[in-house]
Amino acid sequence: MNLAHLHRLLGPHGLYEHALYRDPRPEHGYCTDDNARAVVIAAAIDDPLGHEILDATRDFLEAGFLEVGWRNRMSPEGDWTDGPGPEDSHGRALWALGVLAASDRLPPTLEDKARVAANRPLSALRANVYALLGITTAVAAGSELFPRTLVQALVQRLPAPASGVWRWPEPRLTYDNARVPMAWIRAGAALEDESLLSQGIELLEWLVEIETRDAWFSFTPVGGRGPGERGPAFDQQPIEAWAMADACEAAAQTVGGESW
Repeated sequence: MNLAHLHRLLGPHGLYEHALYRDPRPEHGYCTDDNARAVVIAAAIDDPLGHEILDATRDFLEAGFLEVGWRNRMSPEGDWTDGPGPEDSHGRALWALGVLAASDRLPPTLEDKARVAANRPLSALRANVYALLGITTAVAAGSELFPRTLVQALVQRLPAPASGVWRWPEPRLTYDNARVPMAWIRAGAALEDESLLSQGIELLEWLVEIETRDAWFSFTPVGGRGPGERGPAFDQQPIEAWAMADACEAAAQTVGGESW
């Protein structure tokens, strides 16, 4: 993997949030969301650039931890500009820590923080999904950081897929959509729960159908997509492709099949 661009986005405090083509835009500062995403990527890469990216982004997450929830925004000068950020930031940070635990790259200073964070109740759907992805990744790797009962507790917070034509558990598709069925798939595998696993596979199949146009993916754009709306539409984000690829890989690893 060519990490040159990601490495170029490193500043003195972590990964800058924005770039203009190849150049970072320091004036926009940093955020937990993107540093957590970078940890998920860099934790699996064993080369000098990957190590440098991981060290910087992992340190950013550690600095942003509060017992009541992660901070999200940091100024270019390195000052936090919010208290606890959105729940999604908390969930993404917990996802990153779970990935670090699975790869034996979670420092002792972050272990207690991870346990505290994992027991914070979250109400937002994607925040619980991100947390579940981190915890199931650690559990599947044999890490003792999180108990299996925590997977069960998080699953209880997820709304079940709807019945009828519109299967999505929300009125509209919004962002990072494929992470939702991916979380069910990962949880079903971790708990050896065939019902949960089938639920995730069926929801992913539905999402693939909704986001396919003329044999190509046309992902849900920033403005979302509701019943009856059809693509293509402007401003589809790269995270949708990443999420879909990961979700299909989870399905392939769990149930197999050439389609995935």
